[in-house]
Amino acid sequence: MSSISSVSSLTTGITSTDTASTSQSLSQSDFLELLMTQLTNQNPLDTADTGAMLQNMCNLSNLQATNQILTNSQVTLGQSLLGKTVSVTDSDGNLVSGVVEEVTVQSDTPYIVIDGTAYDLSSLNSVISSAATTTTE
Repeated sequence: MSSISSVSSLTTGITSTDTASTSQSLSQSDFLELLMTQLTNQNPLDTADTGAMLQNMCNLSNLQATNQILTNSQVTLGQSLLGKTVSVTDSDGNLVSGVVEEVTVQSDTPYIVIDGTAYDLSSLNSVISSAATTTTE
């Protein structure tokens, strides 16, 4: 019965930590805290597999690194659009065209700014080539 109360208290700790977190994500320090709590409260006759826990921590670290690489590549894409004419879809579903003035990142999401309005980079529809707008005689 003592192992059930330990698991129950562990679950309560996870829930309160999750609701207190504003980012809704598990950081490495949160994971290590969870690991230490689990190891402290485990049943000595039925120990946890620490190898699996460490593998999960490595997977978490790799996922965070992959997300950072993705964000960096999206920012690079946004920066390559500076000064170019693009078309995006706004939140109402309308097509908006204009010159990219700025690239910003908010909550790991890159935005391009057109005529003072920020648009999520994922709303990009097309890049209008400068060669397409000029005519040759």
